[in-house]
Amino acid sequence: MPFVFALSGLFGAQAFAQDDPGQRVLEEIIVVAQKREENIQDIPISVTAMSALQIEQSGMQDIVKLTELDPSVYFDTAQSFQRSSLKIRGIGTIGNTRSFEGAVGVFVDGVYRPRSGMALADLLDIDRIEILRGPQGTLFGKNTVAGAIGLRSSRPDPSQATGRGELRLGNFDSRFFTGAFNLPVGDASAVRLAGTYNKRDGSFVSPDNGDTYDAVDRFGLKAQFLIEPSDSLEVLLIADHTESDANCCWGSAQVVNGPTAPLIELYSTLNGLTFPLAPDAERNRSQSLNTSPREKVLDSGITAAVRWDIGGATLKSVTSWREWEHSQINADADFVPADLFQLSEPAQIDTASQELTLTLPLRDTDSLLLGLYLGREEYRSSRSVQTGADADDYLNSLISADLGSVACTPPLTALDCAFPTGISALLDDGEFTTEDYFQDSDSLGIFAHGSFALAPSLRLVAGLRYSLEEKSGGVDNRFWYDSALVRAALESAGVPDDGTPRNGLDLIGTVYSPSFTSSVSDETVTGTLSLQYFQHDTLMYYGGYHRGFKAGGVNLFREGVVSNATSYLPEFADSLEAGVKTTYLDGRAQSNLSVFFTRFTDLQINFFTGLEFRTENTGSAETQGVELENHFQVSDELLIDFSLTYLDARFKKMDDPFLSYLVDRQMPRAPEWAGVLTATYTKPLTGRLDLFIRGMASYTGSHFVGTEVPSEEKVGSFVIVDTSIGITSLEQGWDLLVWCSNCGDQSYRTVYFNTTFQPGSFSAYLNQPRQYGVTLRARF
Repeated sequence: MPFVFALSGLFGAQAFAQDDPGQRVLEEIIVVAQKREENIQDIPISVTAMSALQIEQSGMQDIVKLTELDPSVYFDTAQSFQRSSLKIRGIGTIGNTRSFEGAVGVFVDGVYRPRSGMALADLLDIDRIEILRGPQGTLFGKNTVAGAIGLRSSRPDPSQATGRGELRLGNFDSRFFTGAFNLPVGDASAVRLAGTYNKRDGSFVSPDNGDTYDAVDRFGLKAQFLIEPSDSLEVLLIADHTESDANCCWGSAQVVNGPTAPLIELYSTLNGLTFPLAPDAERNRSQSLNTSPREKVLDSGITAAVRWDIGGATLKSVTSWREWEHSQINADADFVPADLFQLSEPAQIDTASQELTLTLPLRDTDSLLLGLYLGREEYRSSRSVQTGADADDYLNSLISADLGSVACTPPLTALDCAFPTGISALLDDGEFTTEDYFQDSDSLGIFAHGSFALAPSLRLVAGLRYSLEEKSGGVDNRFWYDSALVRAALESAGVPDDGTPRNGLDLIGTVYSPSFTSSVSDETVTGTLSLQYFQHDTLMYYGGYHRGFKAGGVNLFREGVVSNATSYLPEFADSLEAGVKTTYLDGRAQSNLSVFFTRFTDLQINFFTGLEFRTENTGSAETQGVELENHFQVSDELLIDFSLTYLDARFKKMDDPFLSYLVDRQMPRAPEWAGVLTATYTKPLTGRLDLFIRGMASYTGSHFVGTEVPSEEKVGSFVIVDTSIGITSLEQGWDLLVWCSNCGDQSYRTVYFNTTFQPGSFSAYLNQPRQYGVTLRARF
């Protein structure tokens, strides 16, 4: 049925429309995708928008949920908020790195967030989410080679006092609360306060003591103050603060048991712990660690937005300051219950930005927007890795096996091993490495974007942006444990002893890397050029070219000198897109179709070999496909939304021979087919109560989830189903719902990686399992 509606709409379905002015029509959606308020059906780019009501009905708590709600979007997280990746149309940050800024730009109230993980907090009083697909290199500019996601807060309202609250309880002992209160202050000002609290147990369970991993424990606060001293001047101040402190985020499953698995299992048993092996580890979401890892996040910021109408022109200013602190504490860096390594890594990112835009009306409906962007980022972090009780002897076993010795496994004897046994022979007892990472970034953007009528039904949309990015930073390798025994062994093997610190890790490939500093300066011009043809008010065709840019930077990994890559170059995207947007059936249906081709050059890739991280620019990729988005107000009670994406996203060229296996391989998290079908049904039960039913089915085709493993198998296709049912009282302002998310308890891999210090073993992160519960909402 959706396809029939869609195709009839695209080829003139208005002829079949029924004149029924009393029937409910689709809501007009206003977005700011082009830095000014416009009907989503009138702009020549692919945009999806979600209103506050749609966000509420979907049960979305954070934007990770977009993975199931939009077939072109994937948001994956690994062991750190810093190392999250947003992907649109198969393109995102490739790898697990603190260095790269996101390929998908994230903007909250017009303020850029330089890491995707900065958007992982709960949605706090958000009025609208806008998803812009494809390069957005003019108005947003900053690192938007794949797209942009904009979140806009609910505005204070000077006209009336209002409030709302929501309490959600579910399995995994989950407790979620959010609320907001709006209070007018005088006739032209208002204050809006909002808060959220989210706590639940993790979904990975230890087979030994029942401990869970990947728990959630966070809260957020937001205060807004709106001042409207006149019809032509508006000032909005926003202050927000969020905190998270939970047993997170090292819950993963071993999915391939390599040759070292029996040795890890033996050490685990000696420690009185169980080592969950494949395939049971993945099937049971079972993980056992010998530490209790915590992740702590503090995120605070202030934004000042000013709008001033000067005659027919509009001047806007957005000023922001933000501080983001992230710490991994006592993390089990080896992912296994053997007592090998523990990691602590605090980080802080301070940002400040200023954006000015001036919108000038020209003749008739023409307009020109001029803009200036200034940004500053200061990144500081450190990493300390400590050895556990089994580290020295485990390394001894790996090295001995390489030298052709006997097994050298517990119970250890000196004759079995290449080196004397016991801690401090190969590694010290305690800290064996400490590094500091730092980078200062300055950004300048000057841009112009205009919309011009070439004829009554033909418009030209053009934009140009000059960007200058300057970064300087490096790595201070403050400590690397020096083993005289290892230096002597290397010297006897023909490696001169030049005083460089050496320890047991040097013997298996994780070698000492000297401190370094580096700097980069990138300047480029990006832009957009599109044509729009309006056949009539409800049917628009468009086509155009878009160029995006993702800045280079300093390689913030200790291995930079060893891999001869202390910095990396910018990444570019060139895209062609054409589409049609139509509204038909007297406003009860919409269908939007887009066809695109994008080529990415100088790809920024980071990959983990199991022993070290490598960061480099290498090769190119191409994505091409078709996106179809439909909305049908079938009746006053029933709304159906259907989206479908066909995608061919592949690596095309790899300059690094080590990555030659990626050539012509499907990009990660880029299934050929994906689709989402949602039905929302509301029906009066009594004069005061309505029945509410919502169902969502999200299909994802088979795909790869990583780039680091040549032997990785594709994830098979799967369907995720969400449902909710309840009653709502519009008169008294409350809703009561029961719901489930991932009702079928479908499990799939989201991140695939070489297991740390286990050659031939591989691990994976998984999606969230089935969750269910009850929700109570109140509005006043």
